[in-house]
Amino acid sequence: VDAVILDEYDPRLENLDAPLLVSLHADSCIDLSGYKVANRASSSVPAEDAVLLACINQHYAAATGLSAHPDTITHDMTSYHAFRRILPSTPAAILEMGFLGGDQLLLVDQADTVAAGVAESIECYLAEEREKDDE
Repeated sequence: VDAVILDEYDPRLENLDAPLLVSLHADSCIDLSGYKVANRASSSVPAEDAVLLACINQHYAAATGLSAHPDTITHDMTSYHAFRRILPSTPAAILEMGFLGGDQLLLVDQADTVAAGVAESIECYLAEEREKDDE
C-alpha cells in the first residue's frame, strides 16, 4: 500500500481524491483507556465509510487489545475539519488511537503494535473494496 502522510492542515487535503483517508490522533491525558473511531456526520459514501469503521473496529481492537470508547466521540470528530476539505467521494475516518493518560505505555512503548493495528485495518478495507469491485 502506498501511503502518504499529511499534516493536519496540509494543503494536499484540498479536494483529496484517494482510496481512503484515516486521520490518526491520540486522545487527551485523562485517565481513560480505549480507542474511538468516527466518520463524517454527513457522508456521500456511507457504505464505504461503514466498511472502513467496521475494519478498524475489528482489526485495531484485536491488534491493540483496546476496547472501543464510543461514549466519548465528539462533534469535533464527526465534523473534523479535514472531512470538509477532501472530496466527498473519499471514504474517511478519524481514529483516536488511545488516551495519553490511560494508554500511554501502549502508544509510546508499543508503537509498532498500534501501527500494525492501523495497517491491518486499512488492508481490510482495501481488500473489501477490491472484492466489491470484482463482483
